[in-house]
Amino acid sequence: MIFPVLAEEKGWVAIDKPPGLPVIRGREEDGGPNVREFLESQLGQRIFVVHRLDRDTTGVLLFALDEETHRELSLGFATGDVKKRYDALVKGRVETAKTVSTKLKKARAGKMKTAAEGEVGKPSKTRVRPLEVFRQATLLECEPLTGRTLPPDTTVWLQD
Repeated sequence: MIFPVLAEEKGWVAIDKPPGLPVIRGREEDGGPNVREFLESQLGQRIFVVHRLDRDTTGVLLFALDEETHRELSLGFATGDVKKRYDALVKGRVETAKTVSTKLKKARAGKMKTAAEGEVGKPSKTRVRPLEVFRQATLLECEPLTGRTLPPDTTVWLQD
C-alpha cells in the first residue's frame, strides 16, 4: 500500500491516512497490516509515530523521521500547542457552537465506554461548530480538547 505524502520537511512527513487501517500493530497475535509498517517500507526508513487516528478515521497523519523531531512533535501534541480538527456529519440540527462533554471509563479489551451518571470516568471534551446545517443533519467542525475516543455509536448530548 502506498500513501499520498501531503507534506515532508526535515524530520517529519505528513500523509493522508485511509479508513480501515490501524496506525500501529493491533492486539492480534500477528498484528495485521498497519500504517506505520507500510509507510516505513514506502519511505525505506524507520519512522516514529507522533499521534494516531482511529482505524476507521481518515485524515492527516504526522510521523517523525528521527528521534529528536519525534520528541519535539510529541511534546507539541501533549501540551496542546498542536491543534487537531475533524469534520463530522451528525444526525440532527446543531445551530450554534457547543462543547460535547462526557466521561469515559475502561471497558473490555482495552476499549473505552461511556460512564453512567455517577460513575467515575476520565473527561472527554470536544468543541463543535456547525459548518452547514441540513434538514436532518449537520456538518460539524470538531476540535478535540482531550485525546480520548468515544466508543462507536455513542450518543452524546450537546451542551453550552
